[in-house]
Amino acid sequence: MTIRIPGEIIVEYQVLAVLEFTSARKRMSAIVRTKEGKLFIYIKGADTMILERLAGEQPYLDNTLKHLDNYARDGLRTLCFAYRQLSEKEYSEWNGEYQKANTALTNRSGELEKVGELIEKDFFLVGATAVEDKLQDGVPETIHILGEVRPTIPCIFPPIFTIVLFLPFRLESKFGCSPVTGRRPPSTLGTRAGCSLRR
Repeated sequence: MTIRIPGEIIVEYQVLAVLEFTSARKRMSAIVRTKEGKLFIYIKGADTMILERLAGEQPYLDNTLKHLDNYARDGLRTLCFAYRQLSEKEYSEWNGEYQKANTALTNRSGELEKVGELIEKDFFLVGATAVEDKLQDGVPETIHILGEVRPTIPCIFPPIFTIVLFLPFRLESKFGCSPVTGRRPPSTLGTRAGCSLRR
């Protein structure tokens, strides 16, 4: 893997292992070897997952937490980044377990998750990034309205398409939103923000 850093600096890494992102893990790690032979593990993921895996002293933690709070207030999606150097012994011992998990015939994902926990620890926090998570027009308002309605949604019965059809009508009965257009009749536009849920 080759990375070009501003200033025409090129850094090359050999990727040794990748612990993939899953909805359960909420993080992704890569173990690499530099041209000089040093071993590192880099991790990115949700702040809750990264912050609990940090080593004791973290000089950038306070500023990162402030930035995360500001990003969240702006409705941005955040990721934390961290890394640490590995010893040859630690990597060698871990890699044996990783190869077993990676070739497991049953419950491979579960075995890989266990192995990930063994090495995803004691990180040094680098910082956080934020990106705009573009939602369709009206989605934030719809989420707010759903929060006020507090609908009860069964997981199995009735079928999900019935729930999708039902929610707009419940919104109409509470807020006067049209289940077809998602818009409020003119007489009610001054009382609440317009609804945007569409079938």
